[in-house]
Amino acid sequence: MVTAEEKHRRRSQYRTERAALAHDDEHLRHLNAQLLTHIRQVLDATSPTSIAAYCPLPGEPGGPDLVENLHRTVPTVWLPISLPGGVLNWTAYQGADAMRPGALGISEPAGPREPTRRLLDCPLILIPALACHPSGVRMGQGAGYYDRALAELRRHPNPPKVIALLHPGEIREDVPIEPHDQPVDLILTAEGPVSPR
Repeated sequence: MVTAEEKHRRRSQYRTERAALAHDDEHLRHLNAQLLTHIRQVLDATSPTSIAAYCPLPGEPGGPDLVENLHRTVPTVWLPISLPGGVLNWTAYQGADAMRPGALGISEPAGPREPTRRLLDCPLILIPALACHPSGVRMGQGAGYYDRALAELRRHPNPPKVIALLHPGEIREDVPIEPHDQPVDLILTAEGPVSPR
């Protein structure tokens, strides 16, 4: 049985390792450019008209240009809005000028908010993670927002394909797994796609 203490310890370890990576700006820019290349390949293969994504925090995979790059290729990019109680709503990205600081310090778009079920029209969701187990179970920041949203979507037929974005080395056997943890369908890193086993 996984303890809260173990998850906290692992999460702290993963954050420390990612922070160390973030100190090498040139290397991080290279990793993000490679990751964006792999994301474009997935988008080219699926030609979506809408997707959901996130605004990366400093050091997170995708980098500061992720959303704008997605928006150049996909007409509608839904971004999360963090609400009380661990609930996510979603707003369509309307450009950098329409962004504002959100409740958790993450940039959020201004505009009408939609519930998570709105993403049932999206074939793909790109989500953040600190690490993923090879089985596809991800470890996030610890608030459970994405686990709740993905569980809601998976109650419907044909839910969107969920893709976690990671840096190389963040697919790890030591990621703790609990029954409520929602696995992803694909992991993308600067080294390419990895299908969970």
